[in-house]
Amino acid sequence: MDLTALTEDQFLCGATPHGDASAFGFDDLAIAISPFLGASIRALRDGYSLNASTDDPGNVFLLHNGEIVGFYWTETLLIADAHTGKALSIPLILEAVKARPLPASRKVTHAGHKALRKAWRVANGKEFNPWL
Repeated sequence: MDLTALTEDQFLCGATPHGDASAFGFDDLAIAISPFLGASIRALRDGYSLNASTDDPGNVFLLHNGEIVGFYWTETLLIADAHTGKALSIPLILEAVKARPLPASRKVTHAGHKALRKAWRVANGKEFNPWL
């Protein structure tokens, strides 16, 4: 999906934010999907890197010094609490959407809505990307 070919509303698919994060904890999901950790896509900085998934190119892992600290897996984007507040959702979203079609709809939390909006704005040159 090319974010520069979509309006912000198209990318958000009319999603209305709701509630908080998944009922599953980060650690539980990270353990469940860790067998699919693939090769490095690229290094970011400060010890962070993006890694591919072995099952789907639209699923992306975020590692810090080799440990999984985030992921965008199917429609779930989670970052471990110790790594939030650093705009790390931007590189995760921008990398994952390259290999994803535009969904017909989205179910997002308030944080997810904000992250998707920010990623669209970065891709379209409306906001600074702190991870370039």
